[in-house]
Amino acid sequence: MKPRGPALRSGRKSAFVASADAAARANDKFRGFPPACFRFLRDLAENNDRNWFEAHRDIFETSVLAPSHAFVNALGRAMRPNYPTVVFDPAVNGTGSMFRIARDVRFSKDKSPYKTNLGFRFWLSEEARAAKRVGLYVNVAATGVTVYGGAHGLEAHETAEFRNHLLRGKNGVDLQRILDRLGALGFGRHGDALQRVPAGFPKDHPQADLARYKDLMAVSPTIDVSVAGTPALIRACADFAKSMKPLNDWFQSVPSSGDMIKFRGQV
Repeated sequence: MKPRGPALRSGRKSAFVASADAAARANDKFRGFPPACFRFLRDLAENNDRNWFEAHRDIFETSVLAPSHAFVNALGRAMRPNYPTVVFDPAVNGTGSMFRIARDVRFSKDKSPYKTNLGFRFWLSEEARAAKRVGLYVNVAATGVTVYGGAHGLEAHETAEFRNHLLRGKNGVDLQRILDRLGALGFGRHGDALQRVPAGFPKDHPQADLARYKDLMAVSPTIDVSVAGTPALIRACADFAKSMKPLNDWFQSVPSSGDMIKFRGQV
């Protein structure tokens, strides 16, 4: 389920990937995203073109890619006590946990070539990775860091499975309690929702409001840049991921859908 990173076209690494790998290995202990990383994202938002990016590629490689490589390894390990089968990959070329910063503009009116955020995906199992299903997503922006869990970008049949699951036993009550607990912790709720309860779903059902959602995510409070610039970011993200485990477990219990979070690039 789908975010797809582009496959490398040959076994030979480009100079860009090779230099990024070297920088990442030289800085494998996560020390935080440096101020230069957030400055790069802010400047990129104001200069979103290829000429500017190429002129600042050295900053991107040393201040963005290298700490990203270390971040993936550190957070993946930190989440294992609560997600023992979590899968992560520090590759920074789009095939691993880090999304490519280049945008796919083929079908977009916005032709800006680059994203102005960093996105990281973590799979809940090897099977989930093989099926392109992401379990947790971390967004790093110039304004701070957020962690996402739940279900995003569902296909029509998956949305139907979600709604059917709400009707079975106490599943709807359980999901409502999970969301309420997360709300009490400061998590937001995000998703594409209908204005009305969908046809065929009982309008008097206690969780009819949840059935309006085509997909449903919990979004953590924003972690301040002052924390994101330190090793403490790992514990902050891991704690948010732990808080969202009941939500991820609930969506994994939906029949035939598995751990079905599907992030397609920037959320």
